[in-house]
Amino acid sequence: MSEAVMSNPVSSVDPVLEARNLCKTFADGASQIRVIDQLNLKVLKGESLAIMGASGSGKSTLLHLLGGLDEPSSGEVLISGKQVSGLSEADLCQTRNSDIGFVYQFHHLLPEFCALENVAMPLLIAGDIALDEVRAIAAQKLKEVGLSHRENHKPGMLSGGERQRVAIARALVNQPKLLLADEPTGNLDHTNAMSVFEMLSALQQEHDLALVLVTHDDSLAKHMGSVKMLQDGGWA
Repeated sequence: MSEAVMSNPVSSVDPVLEARNLCKTFADGASQIRVIDQLNLKVLKGESLAIMGASGSGKSTLLHLLGGLDEPSSGEVLISGKQVSGLSEADLCQTRNSDIGFVYQFHHLLPEFCALENVAMPLLIAGDIALDEVRAIAAQKLKEVGLSHRENHKPGMLSGGERQRVAIARALVNQPKLLLADEPTGNLDHTNAMSVFEMLSALQQEHDLALVLVTHDDSLAKHMGSVKMLQDGGWA
C-alpha cells in the first residue's frame, strides 16, 4: 500500500461537519448510561479523520449521531453550517440523501437489484433527475470504482470486495460533501481491505470530500489525515 498520508489541508472555510457539546445517553433500568459526553469535533472540506477506540466505546453511536441517523440527548450536529438535530423527518432525509454518503462494514446492497440499480438508488429516491441521466451517473460511479464490467450483476454474483466497491459508488453518487464510513473494510480479508481502502482514499481526495472513518485497524488509521481516540464518551 502507498505510504502517502491523506492530507488535512489548512482552510479558513466553515467546517463541513461540526459537533458541539454532543451527548448521548441511554436508559439502563433506573440508571442512565452516557455513551457520548460533551464531545466536540470539526472536519473541514478535504480533511480525513479516523476515529478509533475499544469495542463498545461508542464509535458507531457517534457516527450515527454525526450522520443524523440518531438524535443526540443534547448538543448539536451541523452539516455545512446547518443544524441537523431538530429537522423534520423529511428535511433530515433530504439532508442525508444529498449531503452525506454512508459506507458500512456490511454493504447493505439490495439483493434483487443489479449493481447499477443499487448505485442509482439515492438518485431515484431524490426523484429530480431524468432516468437516462440517473443511469449515466450511476454507470460513471461504477467506472470510478473499477466495476463497469459488473453493472448488470446482482450482489450475490459479486465478491465481498466488489460488493463494498458498489456500496462506495452508491455513497458517492449524489456528490455528497461528507463521507461517513463505519469499519468499511472490517468484513474483508487483508488484501481486499487494503484495495478497498486505497480506492476510498483516492476517491476522497479526488472529490475533495470530508471523510470520517471509524476503524479498529491501525494500518488504515495511520494513512488518514488525523486520528482521534474515543474513550469514556470523549476524546482520549
